[in-house]
Amino acid sequence: MPYEAEPMDEVDPVCKMEVDPEQAHDLGLETEHGGIRYVFCSKACRAAFVAEPARYAGVEERPAL
Repeated sequence: MPYEAEPMDEVDPVCKMEVDPEQAHDLGLETEHGGIRYVFCSKACRAAFVAEPARYAGVEERPAL
């Protein structure tokens, strides 16, 4: 029988906690921003992200010219 790896956990962008993406999906603890899907550990973290997505989305800073 071939080995099946467990799905990798993702990281909540607000509190940095590891989150099971399937469970987050089942509980409605996900959202999309800028074409990227984000998962959350709780409704509070999801609400914080939705209120200020730029703060948590991990937008890379561009160097000053």
